[in-house]
Amino acid sequence: MRTLSAERCVACRRDSPRVTEAEIAELRPEIPDWQLLERDGIARLERVFHFLSFAGALAAESGHVTREEIESKRTS
Repeated sequence: MRTLSAERCVACRRDSPRVTEAEIAELRPEIPDWQLLERDGIARLERVFHFLSFAGALAAESGHVTREEIESKRTS
């Protein structure tokens, strides 16, 4: 079974099935760095990333740097 962190986010449609409270409780431990919040009446997941520079953020977004490289720089 794949873990939640290995999944890719796909934009939802209005008629997409919603995650149940039981599923949220089961899956939350797999994504501890993410926050579950509500904006404009819509439940969302949000995670904040901090970069040392704008160039570093662009490199991460474009795939030139892996998430592991970002994490190791952030903790060193």
